[in-house]
Amino acid sequence: MRARSSAFAPCGLGARNTLRLEAGMSLYGHEISEDVDVFEAGLDRWLKLDKGEFIGREALQEVQASGGPKLKIVGLEMIERGIARDGYEVHNLAGSRIGTVTSGSPAPFLKTNIAYGAHPCRRSSERRRCHRRVPRQQGARKAGPPAVLQTPEKVAQNII
Repeated sequence: MRARSSAFAPCGLGARNTLRLEAGMSLYGHEISEDVDVFEAGLDRWLKLDKGEFIGREALQEVQASGGPKLKIVGLEMIERGIARDGYEVHNLAGSRIGTVTSGSPAPFLKTNIAYGAHPCRRSSERRRCHRRVPRQQGARKAGPPAVLQTPEKVAQNII
């Protein structure tokens, strides 16, 4: 059977992942899960705590009352060759672990490699260099190329 000519072509999960990362969108099971609240995921702009009762409202109010989330999803832009993959550790230049990569991919439109990671809030607001740690055989690790931390919105703003 011969396929008809079309303006659309099938694409796989890799293409979807690349597009969503460049657009600054989260994916369930990576940046969003039952263990990540809307504040940590950066989705609180759509949260309306004053719109009435809903499941989880009290828990979210407790997070807010306790000073906000402990973690935040941030964007990472690689400044050297390399891709930060899911589960890679992120370390500061002194070697201390500061977070974990949740998603990573080449970003053809941005002409760089980008990723998202979960990082403590106190460390996620500033733009700075850090390293991803690449898992190696038998559990040994080495430092990967440096990355610059940015929020996902700033990664998305680069393409708008």
